[in-house]
Amino acid sequence: MLPIYPFLTIMAGYGLFQISNIKYQITKLLTFSFLLFTFVWSYMFINIYSQKHTRISATEWILQNIPVGSRIAIEHWDDGLPLFAGENYKHVELPLYGQPDDEKKWQEIKEKLNSTEYIIIASNRLYVPLQKLSDCKKYRACYPKTAEYYRKLFNQQLGFKKVAEFAVYPKLEVGSWKLEVDDQSADESFTVYDHPKIMIFKKI
Repeated sequence: MLPIYPFLTIMAGYGLFQISNIKYQITKLLTFSFLLFTFVWSYMFINIYSQKHTRISATEWILQNIPVGSRIAIEHWDDGLPLFAGENYKHVELPLYGQPDDEKKWQEIKEKLNSTEYIIIASNRLYVPLQKLSDCKKYRACYPKTAEYYRKLFNQQLGFKKVAEFAVYPKLEVGSWKLEVDDQSADESFTVYDHPKIMIFKKI
């Protein structure tokens, strides 16, 4: 979606200009409200960049809390963690995407999980869309077992529990009052690059 943002901005500006030329009091109110909302949302989003990147925070936590030599499961088609000193750990890639959701795939994943001490989900790049593709009657490419895997993982039914989470959201703070907007359900390009939500699970 990012490539079309400049065109959407131009269209919004043109539409706002046309509305402001209408000689009614309500149009001035609408124009002011639109500009105010745009300013507030922009300020909230910019606040993301005043905070430490979640991948850096997660890397620091990993280096401080996960013993050297531990086996860490990471997701296929996502960024690996930690960002540096990764050679101190044994990474295992889980093929959650790109393969048929069949028994062979899940036998491989079970074997890898049995020998894994930690699972790192570095963004919502996989778990959000794949959980939506669980209905094989509706979708040709479906992942019902993968959706079940995520459900069990998040509910501590796989023998792992969440021990750390790193997230940064658009926010507005005025004194002791704070407003945060959870934008993890937005389009992937909107979150996974500059402020992905990261979860770390440990075998129990």
